[in-house]
Amino acid sequence: MAWKNHLVEFSSDRSNHVTQEMIIFKKIISQGQPGADQGALDAALELGYACGGWCPKGRRFESGSIPEKYPVKETPSYGYQAGTEANLRDSDGTLVFTCGSTIGTKLTIDLAQRDGRPLYIFDLEFDPLNVDSAEVWKWGHENGVGVLNVVGPQEKGNPGTQAIVKAIMIEILKPDPDSLRFPRAVESYPDPAGKEKKYSGDYSGGRLPGQAFIGSK
Repeated sequence: MAWKNHLVEFSSDRSNHVTQEMIIFKKIISQGQPGADQGALDAALELGYACGGWCPKGRRFESGSIPEKYPVKETPSYGYQAGTEANLRDSDGTLVFTCGSTIGTKLTIDLAQRDGRPLYIFDLEFDPLNVDSAEVWKWGHENGVGVLNVVGPQEKGNPGTQAIVKAIMIEILKPDPDSLRFPRAVESYPDPAGKEKKYSGDYSGGRLPGQAFIGSK
């Protein structure tokens, strides 16, 4: 079964014109919770990317504390909302992993939509390892996402999420031997409105592979 994702772009005051001098996904942040959050940080740490983010006071999660190897900072609150808001504020765009529903990630999605911030929703229920990293990089490139915020399900309710997200993030972040800035050469393709856009990777015409929709607020 082909993997499925939702690519959502919202208007903002930030310019959408990104030059090749922009370093995409140079830092990965999350709240450091077991599951998708730690999977993203695991990938960043393994590949030598800068990483961090904001977490609840006391480095807490449901049944323990976040290991010190994850360089997250504590908010003044024991709840999750403060970290959610701080990570949205400190990032250029958010990659949301879901497992068939937005339970646990709805606040992030709602706040990103409210503020018109770049948002990419990736559903793990649809063959998640069959990933074309070019599609995520296209989104990051077009929206100038230097600092990427990653959120998603916790391990307790969705066993195996951490390992799957780590594998996906490694596929997205792994360097291309021909470029230190982009995983693939930046090429152009025409959009239906006749304006030239750019994306990283191969394009075979029609829709981008795996793309569910592109919408605007």
